[in-house]
Amino acid sequence: SNPSQADQDDDGAGDACDVCPHDPLDDGDGDGLCADVDNCPSTSNPGQQDQDVDGIGDPCDVCPQDTDNDGDGDGLCADVDNCPVNANRAQEDADADGAGDACDSCPQDP
Repeated sequence: SNPSQADQDDDGAGDACDVCPHDPLDDGDGDGLCADVDNCPSTSNPGQQDQDVDGIGDPCDVCPQDTDNDGDGDGLCADVDNCPVNANRAQEDADADGAGDACDSCPQDP
């Protein structure tokens, strides 16, 4: 610790000597990236994979292929949800046309 040196993350290491001056854990997940630039700071993701380009690294993303991360809040990611804009947890599809009844204007007519 150097009392005359700034310490932006208050970790006791002066910014000039701190590997991660904005990350008090100094890369807590050990992937070589400081938390302030890591898209998944709690889980190692050294390649920063992010299939859906939503800014959340795949290991931390509940829906790695869904940019909206279950935008309708029904617990199903859009890539497997038969009606990604309206909540329909049970995925009802009376006419078996692939469009969930909650989004199908004619749910009885394929």
